[in-house]
Amino acid sequence: MIFGFQNNFHISRILSVLGCACVGIGFTGVVAFAQSGPLGISVAPKIVFGSSRNGGNHDIFTMDLDGSNQTRLTTSLAYDDQPKWSPNSAQIVFMSGRDGNLEIYKMNADGSVQTRVTNNPLADGFPAWSPDGTKIAFIRGNLENPSTFEVFVMNADGSNQLQLTHDSAIDGVPSWSPDGTKIVFMSGGSSVFDPNAFEIYRIDADGNNRTRLTNNSIVDGQPSYSPDGTKIVFGSGNAMNPNGIEIYVMNADGSNRIQLTNNSVTDGFPAWSFDGANIVFASGSVGDENTVDLFVMNANGTNPAQITKNSNLDWFPDWQRIATPPSQIQFNSASYTPAEDHSSAAITITRTGNTTGMASVNYATSDSAGASNCNVVSSVASS
Repeated sequence: MIFGFQNNFHISRILSVLGCACVGIGFTGVVAFAQSGPLGISVAPKIVFGSSRNGGNHDIFTMDLDGSNQTRLTTSLAYDDQPKWSPNSAQIVFMSGRDGNLEIYKMNADGSVQTRVTNNPLADGFPAWSPDGTKIAFIRGNLENPSTFEVFVMNADGSNQLQLTHDSAIDGVPSWSPDGTKIVFMSGGSSVFDPNAFEIYRIDADGNNRTRLTNNSIVDGQPSYSPDGTKIVFGSGNAMNPNGIEIYVMNADGSNRIQLTNNSVTDGFPAWSFDGANIVFASGSVGDENTVDLFVMNANGTNPAQITKNSNLDWFPDWQRIATPPSQIQFNSASYTPAEDHSSAAITITRTGNTTGMASVNYATSDSAGASNCNVVSSVASS
């Protein structure tokens, strides 16, 4: 296959085209990756991803940012893939063929309570949660006629399904803007054998105001809004080159296109970290899907680090969202203001360097009523 990975499933070509080929930096060994959130708060989000490591069967896994603690969430014998975290990180939506047809499912973050959301004779895939968690965007179409794939939106329980696009092109891979008012997606061509026809479009969440954002003779696809809504990361390149796809970023209006990766293999399926500081992506040789692994890099393309390494396909990564501080916060920055919706938070300060002297920490209540010193215990300040 020119534009994607070799799969036994019939949907492989469609998945590959709509997903913008895939995936590479050719590192050997796993490089640990440390995540530091906004204002230097140490957090521990997870990455959910699809993998064929279970005897070639596609299942969904989660792992820590450094690639450790890889946990299998689905165990069906069918195709389970394309996972996305819910905004509150409590659930994962995904595509599955376990009931004889490709449908949208969701499950708890630990893999429990796997529930079918759609029930349609056509194929449903590429689900994406709205920022408030109340809706899911997805694509639907006939696998035998890819030009029938359109973008839909439904309530998170599967009700009130609304078709947003109506054209003769292949539409796919929707992604919500952070404010929930717009959706970007890839569209173009009427055949998977014309992958360079794909461009990136934006549409209002109600289906109005369709706007083309890219216009190139090469493929642009698999777009994803940055958490602040100012940028879009995507895959782009000459799809007729077996390893010609790289990762780019552009402004949300399509301007200022910047290439982030430049490798001898294909890079794709990019997803932002919750704070916009990093991008996780898949990378490997189009000619051998078993070389495809997951990497993390800074949002400007620097410091790539390999986080999975096995003899099977790993792809479709999604970074867990940390929308509000956890109940316990560990600081490695000078100051931090917890969100207003947290009534209380335990604060742990870890000191480095010379810790022989006494230390104190000033804090202010959320209503700015005043500040006072924390109690000091030995050389560690606590409150």
